[in-house]
Amino acid sequence: MNFYAFLLLIHSWNRWLAVLALFATTLLAWQGWLGNKPYTKRDTMLRGATVGLNHLQIIFGFVLYFQSPLVEYLRSDMQGGLQIPEVAFFGVVHISVMVIAALVLTVGGAVARRGATDAKKFRTVAIFFTIAIVLILLAMPSPVSPFAERPWMRLQF
Repeated sequence: MNFYAFLLLIHSWNRWLAVLALFATTLLAWQGWLGNKPYTKRDTMLRGATVGLNHLQIIFGFVLYFQSPLVEYLRSDMQGGLQIPEVAFFGVVHISVMVIAALVLTVGGAVARRGATDAKKFRTVAIFFTIAIVLILLAMPSPVSPFAERPWMRLQF
């Protein structure tokens, strides 16, 4: 097995850790904000872990991007590559939207960390992380994606 295949497997599995953490943190933030709950150390740790897992995912994604045969084809023939939906998706759309989602998470996490009140911290996480969820789900390849059909999870190298 080559490095690209191995990293693709890791990227596929880590996405579920990142998405699960993102959903859990976002749900707890909405509950905390709407329920007027105290922002605890657990909330701080979950926020940090969620942002960290997503940062790790984007690092894996960047390495894959520069190793990808689809992206290599796009770089060799930009006009032709953009005419092929799967090449255009992975070469432009997927990476762009995921970088934006990572930026939204990073900014939301940083702003929440500096929130003056528990409600402001929860509100910031709830809003920014919800935006990130929408972006990630739109740009995540899956068996039901109209842009790039891929398995829910890669099971082999």
